[in-house]
Amino acid sequence: MQNLMIVVFDGLATLFFAFAIYRALLIPAGRLDNFSRYLLVICLAIYFFVSGANVLEYAGITAYFDGLEDYFEILFLPCFMFFLFAYDARLEINRRNRTEEALSASEKLYRTLVDNIDLGVTLIGKDHRIRMTNATQGRLFRRDPATFVGKLCYQEFEGRKEVCGHCPGVRAMASGKAQEEITQGVRGDGSRFDVRIRAFPLLDAAGETDGFIELVEDVTIRLQTEQALRENEAKFRALFDLAPMAVALTDLQSGRLIDVNMEFCRTTGVSCRDVLGRSVVELGFYSESDRQDLLVALQQKGEVNGLEKTFMVKGQPRHALMFSRIIELQDNRFVLTVFNDITEIKKMEENLQRIARIESVGILAGGIAHDFNNILTGVLGNISLAKIYCQPHDKVYDKLRETEYAALRARDLTQQLLTFSRGGEPVRRSASVAALVREASDFVLSGSRVRAEYDLPDDLWPADIDSGQISQVVQNLAFNAVQAMPEGGTIAVSAENVTIGDHEASPLAAGRYVRLSYADDGPGIAAEHLPHIFDPYFTTKKSGNGLGLAICHTIIKRHRGLLTVESRVGGGTTFFIHLPAAVTAPQPAATAADLLYGSGRILVVDDEEIILEIAREALMLLGYEVETARDGQEALELYGRAREAGRPFAAVIMDLTIPGGMGGKEAAAKLLEYDAQARVLVSSGYSNDPVMANFADYGFVGVVPKPYHIEGLSRVLRDIL
Repeated sequence: MQNLMIVVFDGLATLFFAFAIYRALLIPAGRLDNFSRYLLVICLAIYFFVSGANVLEYAGITAYFDGLEDYFEILFLPCFMFFLFAYDARLEINRRNRTEEALSASEKLYRTLVDNIDLGVTLIGKDHRIRMTNATQGRLFRRDPATFVGKLCYQEFEGRKEVCGHCPGVRAMASGKAQEEITQGVRGDGSRFDVRIRAFPLLDAAGETDGFIELVEDVTIRLQTEQALRENEAKFRALFDLAPMAVALTDLQSGRLIDVNMEFCRTTGVSCRDVLGRSVVELGFYSESDRQDLLVALQQKGEVNGLEKTFMVKGQPRHALMFSRIIELQDNRFVLTVFNDITEIKKMEENLQRIARIESVGILAGGIAHDFNNILTGVLGNISLAKIYCQPHDKVYDKLRETEYAALRARDLTQQLLTFSRGGEPVRRSASVAALVREASDFVLSGSRVRAEYDLPDDLWPADIDSGQISQVVQNLAFNAVQAMPEGGTIAVSAENVTIGDHEASPLAAGRYVRLSYADDGPGIAAEHLPHIFDPYFTTKKSGNGLGLAICHTIIKRHRGLLTVESRVGGGTTFFIHLPAAVTAPQPAATAADLLYGSGRILVVDDEEIILEIAREALMLLGYEVETARDGQEALELYGRAREAGRPFAAVIMDLTIPGGMGGKEAAAKLLEYDAQARVLVSSGYSNDPVMANFADYGFVGVVPKPYHIEGLSRVLRDIL
């Protein structure tokens, strides 16, 4: 039984080793080399032979093999042990080969990755010597990467002789954390460029710091771009803040202000820090309905141009010209609004329209005054003649004198119309300020509850003034005083002689002046209104037009004088007028007894028949021979013929304005070209025309303002002849 089991076991072993030999021959070449393969086959074959021999022995047919199996068993053990050693060695070699191949592949992959990234990569030891750099680092510094290895990083990369004070690698090794720095690198050609260095600590197998890794990025273009962006931002911010128009950026949906410029804050009167984050409705600039109307217009057209809109500033309406557009920023929609405060422009337009209306009225008033002066010339002329033809003790003489006075008052009114219409240069003559002020003031105060107290010294200098215009100034001041004291009061009117020296601080030129003060005891003028009382159209009266004091200021200024004011609330108002003193004494009013007779031929030029007739009769009465012409052209012809005939004219009285014909200015110029010795007087109903004020500049030897009377005419002719 025991032998049978041995036979069965050896038989199975023989079959197993036969199969093992078959499988050994099929082992892949990569797992086992040929030597080990054949050695394994031999071992298996030996054991196969021993097992087979044992089977045959127990079967009784092993006589031939008897004893051989013992030798094979002895040979099997060393062969099999040698196989095991060889096989284990081969496995270790294969493992190492596979590890080396994996490491080589990993290194190639790592090197490929490192060399192809856009950042320069450098491994640096604690001694700051470079261990490795990638290809990008070489390209950044324009050198062969291999030339860096073993050298000091601060010398190679920044051209320094010692460790950089800002070195991020030193900080990374000290802190154990990544550090960053922006500095400048030095290329192989010596040029510098901006770099951003990010350093990481490098650890050895024991976890100790062994150096650091630097990642280097060329940020030259980025820094230049950022600098350009900062400069552009600063430039556009400056343009934004300094723009002469208000600019605001608001959220489309909420209407809240995102950004505003300085002009916006100045225009709205609100601090910039107080408006941001608040809506235009909340700030009271617009009502919600106004904002919705604007949004509807924007959503329909995308923009709104030249929209006139009224907005509120501290409860007061202001006018703006708006330009708005919907814009998108970072996926959000906003409204960009640019607007110009045109409140003052609107006021100016209204003032210009008012001025245009006033100028239209002024032109009409000037025309009326001119025609009225022509009529008054006829009236005064006839009155003067009538006074000559009667005796002073006749009753009619007194009536004529009163009528003449009324006509002269009417002349003053036309002078005011002319001043209003043109504001022209005054025709200045020496005149008594005291008499003028008293007469003009009493005229206005007559019938009112206000009375005047005068302090006008007898030795007051005469002033070089246009009496009609200065009378208008005094009347305006008196009228203002009456309005300021509706319940009655007193006006203190005084005058004095003053001299301004060369070194005195005064807006007036050095010289002699008559200083007139006009003081009321009314409620006074508020301090905030004082700087504006001489501005055209400025008024605090409900029914005022703001022109009275403006005209007064203009008149005094054209007299080369000065009009000032002092006032305090509850303390009354005082106006001060400085008028240039005259060099000569004022001429007394002429009377019939003052007629100055003469001789010679006089040529009178005028387009009004009544004036020609009055002038003819008056001049003939004074002893002159008279001829008349209706325009300048006819006058030139008459003058030429008279001179050629040996009967020249001693003087020519030339009307300045002749509708449809040659006027006095042009005719006088041509006449003086023909005869430089011609004596030409200018006469006009526009007594404030610049030619009348500066007649000598145009070649005239004297002036005869309309309306004139015989006495004045006789004096002017005597002066020039």
